Amino acid sequence: MDGPLLSGVDVEEEDVPSIIEELIQIKDWAVKNLSEEKRDKMFERITILQNKLPLAFQRKDAVVFIG
Repeated sequence: MDGPLLSGVDVEEEDVPSIIEELIQIKDWAVKNLSEEKRDKMFERITILQNKLPLAFQRKDAVVFIG
């Protein structure tokens, strides 16, 4: 066996605005459906993604794998 099977998605720079919008929708859902503790942990991770994902495309034609 070659190792664990990885699942995920390749993200290109053009995908970032849609991903950011989806993250905002997840945050809106979390406000209505999660406890404060779980929501705070999720918001922390989402904020990191919102801030770091655009920076990953500083190199032209970069592709980021999220999995």
